[in-house]
Amino acid sequence: MRTSIRLTLWGFISLAAAGNLRAAVSNHCDQNFDSLPTNVREYVVHSITDCVRTTSIVLTRDWRPAETNLFLVRKWEMESEPIFLGLHNALGLRRCQCVEILKGNLSVGRNEVCYLYDVRRMYCPPVVMFPEGNGGPFDLEPGEFAYYNENDRKMKKGKGKLELWKLRPPYDPYSYNRCIPDAVSLMFLTPEHQLLMDRMGSRDYNLGCHMNPFYWTRKATFHKIADAKKMRREELMKTLGVEAAFSNRVFSLNEGCTFHVDYYPPRLEWKPEELVHHKPQPKMLLSSEEVSEVVRLAYAVDGDAAGYDAACARCPQLLKPVTEFRTGIGRMLREALSAGGMLPNGAPPAAKE
Repeated sequence: MRTSIRLTLWGFISLAAAGNLRAAVSNHCDQNFDSLPTNVREYVVHSITDCVRTTSIVLTRDWRPAETNLFLVRKWEMESEPIFLGLHNALGLRRCQCVEILKGNLSVGRNEVCYLYDVRRMYCPPVVMFPEGNGGPFDLEPGEFAYYNENDRKMKKGKGKLELWKLRPPYDPYSYNRCIPDAVSLMFLTPEHQLLMDRMGSRDYNLGCHMNPFYWTRKATFHKIADAKKMRREELMKTLGVEAAFSNRVFSLNEGCTFHVDYYPPRLEWKPEELVHHKPQPKMLLSSEEVSEVVRLAYAVDGDAAGYDAACARCPQLLKPVTEFRTGIGRMLREALSAGGMLPNGAPPAAKE
């Protein structure tokens, strides 16, 4: 009865097996790379090229406790968290489950919790874009646009698609609530080893979970955010006990660099469920071949072909050997990396038309 009520309240529809989950992802992610408009494909390739040198490539899915009741969390789960449950929200982080590290620091184990900072654009003041051809006080030249920045309350003028993309990306996988918790996402993530002080909440909010009885075994420290922001970053991290988490488990999302993938782990730790609601723009769905070519190129930028072979061995269900680039995203990304001088000799060639 409790489960039935919970499903009714939260709008969940149970999926019986991974095959049903595969169908749900396909239905909700009916966009693939080759079917998208040219500007979207260019944007995705530009986004990956812009961050590929510094990012980790991680398979993730949304983190939820195994407890059936969302309002109850098992003690062992709370005590295994590297950051107090609830504290991550105050610090501006959200949790995810690391399914597999395809490229990056391999010290994080499978199915362990990691933490994500949202893209910085989500924390910037709103920007009002003017309709095309309406420049307000500006006489717009071809390729220029006007916008109103609510932070300094001024009309501004921009030019070119790169500047426009920063304000209104043509592919925005972060513009809607996470909707298929057990679907796996491929993410290009930038490791963060320091607390981002500007991401902390602005409310008069206690840092800590002193209301939760399960924390009696852990040392509780409480600071109001207003007071915590006055502390030195290193001192605050030590006080809150988050240094270990920031050594390998905290990342920032990158614009345009998150995709659903055709990958379904054989064992799920909880029952797959799907939250049904309208989504303005679903994530792009990449096939195994597309993911393989993208990850192979990321390793090629480092000149590390052996690293890709090891990644294939860790995740053989998704990554396959790449002898030539056949997919649209693989060919476009290879061309962009080569044009930027980022691709050393030794990368497989693009397939002939």
